[in-house]
Amino acid sequence: GVHLVLTAGWGVVYSLLDAMLPVDGRGRWEFQAAVGMLFGIFVWLVDFQLLGRGYFPWLLSVPQFLQIVWHAVFLGLPMALLFTAAERRRSPLAEPTP
Repeated sequence: GVHLVLTAGWGVVYSLLDAMLPVDGRGRWEFQAAVGMLFGIFVWLVDFQLLGRGYFPWLLSVPQFLQIVWHAVFLGLPMALLFTAAERRRSPLAEPTP
């Protein structure tokens, strides 16, 4: 339950980040994949290194390199690819003209 709520919250944060990305990059898989994996590493940094050290020190007993990889590959990458797919489905008419 808690993990699902936290992940949904991070999804909202990623949506705000995605809205700030350049329009030409939002629909490109490779661009979004890189941004998403960096976002996953950022989530690991906040959750494990900032909050974990202060409030949940037992989180640091697990191998941290694996946690970085898992956050990048299994959180950031799928989230980015979902946003890319949604961006590609959008109608060009839905975009405001600059």
